[in-house]
Amino acid sequence: MRGSYKGKRSLIGGVVILMLIITATACMKPEDKMFEESDFAATVETVDARTWKANEDIEITTGVINLTNRSAAVYHASPLIHVQIYDERDQPQIEMLVTDSIGINGIAKPNETYNPDKEIYESGKRIIQIEQPGTYTLVATATFDVKLNGDRKQSFRIVSEPFEIQITES
Repeated sequence: MRGSYKGKRSLIGGVVILMLIITATACMKPEDKMFEESDFAATVETVDARTWKANEDIEITTGVINLTNRSAAVYHASPLIHVQIYDERDQPQIEMLVTDSIGINGIAKPNETYNPDKEIYESGKRIIQIEQPGTYTLVATATFDVKLNGDRKQSFRIVSEPFEIQITES
């Protein structure tokens, strides 16, 4: 009988602890809950789906998609997203990525693309040029913080899926 009493007591204790955790989690404000990297996606794509000529202007758009059902207060620099271009040998084609300013904040709304660079770049588009013919891959990296409760912040570095483009002779 003693063994079964101890088992029941520890089971009841476990249930009580579980209920306290569930209650505490349910009572948290949305900004108190932690986000995960999988809650966000970075995107990069060209405005037109086609093949470009060397040294031709290529319009690209970037953004961060909030994949959750809650808003996120986002803090970042400009640009929010750096785009790296890789050649067929997987070599980066940009030597340095520059950040213009820091201290920018905004709200990433649920299931929407957040792109504060729309104010800097017309409709959020940027222009790139590639000098040599070949197949290139664009990869976007978004670096930002999400504000939690009080002074707490959570940092993220989200990398997009590769986006391939073709460049021909001009």
